[in-house]
Amino acid sequence: MNIKFNHRRLSWVLFLFILSSSTSFLFAVTPPEFEVTFKVTGMVCGGCEAKIESTLKNIRGIHRVEANRKKQKVWVLYDLRTVKVETIMQAIMDLGYSASLVNG
Repeated sequence: MNIKFNHRRLSWVLFLFILSSSTSFLFAVTPPEFEVTFKVTGMVCGGCEAKIESTLKNIRGIHRVEANRKKQKVWVLYDLRTVKVETIMQAIMDLGYSASLVNG
């Protein structure tokens, strides 16, 4: 018995199988996110935290913000393609707080 093997067809079949069985391959493309922490002095109440969080969340490219007045820190998750760390720091300083980069 002589069996002919079509490599090109097998390649397409394998590609389609992998593609159909791995939907995460198609839909898991996420923007390059980066996290940064700032030391922010001058936060004295929950209103200060809320003010910083709401201001930063309104900046395009910022996905998540957590301000903590007790630790005097602000953590930000943002899209590297859309916003720069300097823009985030300046927005905090424009609110009247002093900010310095802890990591990032």
